[in-house]
Amino acid sequence: MKRILLFVVLLTSLVSSCGDNEVTRDPEALGHHYFPLELGRYSIFNVTETKYTNNVKQITSYQTRELINEVSTDQTGKDWYRVEVSRRNNANDVWTITGVKMISKTFTDVEVKNNNRTTVEMVFPVVETKEWNPNAFNTDYDKEEEEHNRVKFFYQDVARPFEIGGKSYANTVKVIKSVGDPSVFNYLDVYEVYSKEQGPVYRFSHDRYYCDAGPGTNCQVGSNYIISGLDRIETLTETGKI
Repeated sequence: MKRILLFVVLLTSLVSSCGDNEVTRDPEALGHHYFPLELGRYSIFNVTETKYTNNVKQITSYQTRELINEVSTDQTGKDWYRVEVSRRNNANDVWTITGVKMISKTFTDVEVKNNNRTTVEMVFPVVETKEWNPNAFNTDYDKEEEEHNRVKFFYQDVARPFEIGGKSYANTVKVIKSVGDPSVFNYLDVYEVYSKEQGPVYRFSHDRYYCDAGPGTNCQVGSNYIISGLDRIETLTETGKI
């Protein structure tokens, strides 16, 4: 009788462990679908930039394309996807390469190497309000960057619909990178929206320095006068595979 009970306990434990492992390893449950990576995949964004200088703004519009054109494996066995970034003034112009970034997605996170710096763009599983340190792999911060190193990204509106530019996405997640504080002169508000099976569909960034009545300025604090700044909005217009 004792042997039978022991066998039942062991069998139950084994089944339970297998089930937990399946859940842990299930890409759908983890949220991997929010950041698809595939050789030949591309995304085209309409970009609007607004540059501020002494409260005078200059607006520029253009398109960018992110194309995955190569994949390699490092010494640890991790796959890295090479993303070629290009730009053109409008849909009738030819693409001009402006940069390259490397992206790796594992069961635990998404890492992006850009300009010799690695950031953690997502962590898995994707859970509402979950936060993480995007600079977990950066150890070269000097004292002036200590405050920046404490920045936390977090998730918001997990599995919610999102609509922009006449397009609707049924299942998305918002990655909050910085929450703008209207009480400080240096205002930074940044977030990105990822859609299931499509990846990033919207990127929003307001980086402004408001009037501080410092030397050489002719403005009033609290008047929404922007001494300098750059707003950048990217909206997905096309995605596919070549």
